[in-house]
Amino acid sequence: MKNKYLILRKDGSAVEVDQYLASEDPSREMKVLIDREAKQIASAQKGEPKYLQYANRLGFSWEKNSGIGFVNYNHKANLILRLVKEYSRNLVNEIGFPIYEVNGSNFFDMQYPVVQAYANLFADRLFKSKQDKKELVMLYDASYPQFNLAGDYQLSYRDLPFAHFSIADCYRYEQSGECMLLF
Repeated sequence: MKNKYLILRKDGSAVEVDQYLASEDPSREMKVLIDREAKQIASAQKGEPKYLQYANRLGFSWEKNSGIGFVNYNHKANLILRLVKEYSRNLVNEIGFPIYEVNGSNFFDMQYPVVQAYANLFADRLFKSKQDKKELVMLYDASYPQFNLAGDYQLSYRDLPFAHFSIADCYRYEQSGECMLLF
């Protein structure tokens, strides 16, 4: 299956990558992102990426004693993270109908077909643990617990529209070249 990339403009219209590059004047950072993600062209940038300098200045750092992508938050970064979470909650509350915030488990048992099927989407990127002859995987996608919880609800037409959301830590091995500072 071939990936197809589109650029969403501020007005909500979607355009092909090449059309966007021909008709717009993207920033250098946007061009690097398009080249790297959509066109699979490696960046010529050498040394530490500039966003890491900004991240460090704001208190985000990468855990030296862990794998790639695991972040430490000093007091400044922790405040930023809390404010962003609260801002997202406020945006959700402004939608105009009840949207419930939920949280689920951080571990799931692979013996269940639904967990196995969903986990196959991330395959070798999962954190796994064997406990008492069970293979467990850590939370890898915030939507899975939401679907799990929704499956237990008994809703009627009086409950509609219905929605819920989750702000959760998710765990999976990051791949080289991925954006590691997307929260």
